[in-house]
Amino acid sequence: MSEQAQYNVTRKDLNNIRASTLLPYNEGWQQPTFEEVRSVIALAGQHIGKDKLTGKQVANLVGVNPRNVRKWTAPPETTNHIAIPYAAWRLLVIFCGVEKNVTVDMLDQVAE
Repeated sequence: MSEQAQYNVTRKDLNNIRASTLLPYNEGWQQPTFEEVRSVIALAGQHIGKDKLTGKQVANLVGVNPRNVRKWTAPPETTNHIAIPYAAWRLLVIFCGVEKNVTVDMLDQVAE
């Protein structure tokens, strides 16, 4: 997949993202599939006013090398697939507008 790969997903695809991938890490978060990663990337682009985001743009949003984005969005049967880290996933979820409320309670739970 090239650095300029683009993902075209509509808001309805948010329904295809499992609720367990949106949980805080310490409350039962489950690793998203590569399809869920692609969906959230597309939703993030739409949320910030872009029709599509390239791998390079996604990398710039979450602070990684574009190669990492290609690996996160590769099917698991490919040799270059790696799972997206929680922190990068959470940033994408925030950028796509799903997670809007970070509360003091959430921050207190991190300290526990």
